[in-house]
Amino acid sequence: MKKIILIALLFCCSFVSNAKLLDLHINNFTVTEINSNDISVQLKVDTTIGASFLSSTYTINNNIITLKVCYIVEAATVALQLQNNFTINSIPNLNNYSLNVKVYETYDPVSCDYSMLQDTATVIFSMPLTTPVSYLFNEEKYFDNNILLINSNPSNGLLIFNNNLEGKSISIYDNSGRIIKVIDSVNENNINISYLENGLYYLKISNEFESSVKKIILNK
Repeated sequence: MKKIILIALLFCCSFVSNAKLLDLHINNFTVTEINSNDISVQLKVDTTIGASFLSSTYTINNNIITLKVCYIVEAATVALQLQNNFTINSIPNLNNYSLNVKVYETYDPVSCDYSMLQDTATVIFSMPLTTPVSYLFNEEKYFDNNILLINSNPSNGLLIFNNNLEGKSISIYDNSGRIIKVIDSVNENNINISYLENGLYYLKISNEFESSVKKIILNK
C-alpha cells in the first residue's frame, strides 16, 4: 500500500512539474523603429497563473536578435495578460533581421537564470522599418511560406504538409491559447491529432530561427 501511495505522489509531482510549462505563452508583440539603430518591442504575454515581469536581456548576433524575458510566478498576482516594452539598442547596419522572443518563468524573486523556457515566437523584418511589424498568435501568419498544409481543413486529424518537418518542433494550442501538446522533433511530413476533441486549434511550427502559426479546425 505504501508503494502505491509513493508511486501516486511521484506521478502527481511529475504532473505538477510538467504543468509549469503551460503557465505563460506569447499572445503578440510589435516591433517599432526608434531610429536607424534602435527598435522598441511591445510584448503581450498571457498567463494562466499569477505572474509579473522580473527581468530581460537581449543579444545581437549579426542579423539575429534574441530577446529573453523572464516573469516571476506570484500567487497573489491575478493579471491574466502582461504587457511590457523593451528597447534594443545598437543594431548593426544590416538590412534584414530576425527577432526571436523567448519567454521564461522563475520562482526566484531576486534573479532569473533563464532556464525555464515557456514560449518562443519570431518575426522577420527589414530596416528602415517604415511601419510597425507584429507577431500575432491568433492570426494565421507564415514566416516560412514553404510549409503548407495540403490536405483539407476542417481536418479529420491527419495533417499532411508539402514539406518534411524534420528538425522542427510543433506546439498545439487550444482556442484559449493553452498548450495541449509539444512535439520536440518531427521526422515526417505529417502529424496525427485525431486523439483531440473536435474544435479549433492553433499549430505553431518552429525551429531556432522562425515559426509559423496555422489555424486547424478538427472535425472527425
